[in-house]
Amino acid sequence: PLPNGYEHFSKNGDEIEQKALAYLKSRKISWTDILTHQIGYAAVGEFAWRIMFPVMGEDEQIYGCVGRDFSGQQEPKYLNTEGIKLLWGAHRQAHTIVCGEGVMDGMAFEHVTLPGPSSIGAATLGSAITDVQLQQLKKYKRIVYFGDWDTAGVNGAIQFGKATEKTALPVFIVVPEVLNDLDPGKMGTAMIVRQIARAVPWSKATYRRLRVLKARPVSLTE
Repeated sequence: PLPNGYEHFSKNGDEIEQKALAYLKSRKISWTDILTHQIGYAAVGEFAWRIMFPVMGEDEQIYGCVGRDFSGQQEPKYLNTEGIKLLWGAHRQAHTIVCGEGVMDGMAFEHVTLPGPSSIGAATLGSAITDVQLQQLKKYKRIVYFGDWDTAGVNGAIQFGKATEKTALPVFIVVPEVLNDLDPGKMGTAMIVRQIARAVPWSKATYRRLRVLKARPVSLTE
């Protein structure tokens, strides 16, 4: 369910709503995105001054929300409602799903990989993947994991790959070029497209590449 304080955007709201909209605009999130994903905001309560991203199930019902701070003054930046175990964005059908850690990553993937219904962006809502999320992935023909370019992101990629080993899912991993703390949501369009195209199948060799990167966090293209 939506948390107390959730509000729909109206374009002519108060100062808090206008600041929320300004933040979304700075992250290149359009009115179409807002309507498609039922994005809202909270002005009061536990999630005050956070953009609210509903998490939907296969039945199109809302099972929780991800709140992203837009004030620049709250920690943690992301706050989930209790009980969220679903992938954000994975209630939809597609051929390919590109998974990142955070909702902003999922939105960024959508902006560059969605010419039609052939691919969608999604988020694991953290660096770990759950059994429920694995079940959600079974309907996709191609799964790409694109984590943050930091140690936690590499660990997440390894965990994602290992979790899918017994499922026979068609998983591809974006191996970071360098651990520079950059997340996909802040990468340019051309870079996101290039990295998705370079994703490699999960394998023992991919696992070794990720382990080497953790031990020697410099560019693998040097």
